[in-house]
Amino acid sequence: MLHKNNLVFRRAETDEDFQKIFELQNKNIVNSLSHEDLKDGFLSGEFTLDRLREANENICIMTCFCGNDLCGYHIASALEFNQTSPLLMQMMQQFDKIIYKSKPLTEYECFIAGPTCIAKEYRGLGIYSQLISALFDFLKDTQNPSRLRISFASASNPRSLNAQKKIGCEIIGEFIFNSSKFMILCLDLEEI
Repeated sequence: MLHKNNLVFRRAETDEDFQKIFELQNKNIVNSLSHEDLKDGFLSGEFTLDRLREANENICIMTCFCGNDLCGYHIASALEFNQTSPLLMQMMQQFDKIIYKSKPLTEYECFIAGPTCIAKEYRGLGIYSQLISALFDFLKDTQNPSRLRISFASASNPRSLNAQKKIGCEIIGEFIFNSSKFMILCLDLEEI
């Protein structure tokens, strides 16, 4: 059994970190998984190595390691950073129509959370919520002004939806991209 004190949560730092993130991403991208493996969750978008480094500099890629093994990662980036992604642009185009606590999302300081990926052999151990907690601690230390954590999940990815609901995210909208339905989720950092 894996003990929590064997896990190290930290921001991605080294070339080796980024290579491991890239490899874990590629093992879990929707197009590379069998129909059976899709039930355990999947990634809808992918990053190049350079784009991973840029995401880390933009806000952060929080990682979880057990020894030399990458157990998982969680990317957080600014809205502007994601304007080159057709998938995320489709989501962000909904923000002026989504009312959250009496205001459209466009009136809040937000960041995009995700993708998040947990290595298959480390799933079910609570790493997802610990990655999110480590990211929030990092954001507090950097004085990041964002109030809302905005994420999405494919409607056909119940594992991702359930993991996000478990940490307190609520579904606040939806959108269609490439004939697939996606749910928009929000977590208010002022309520944590």
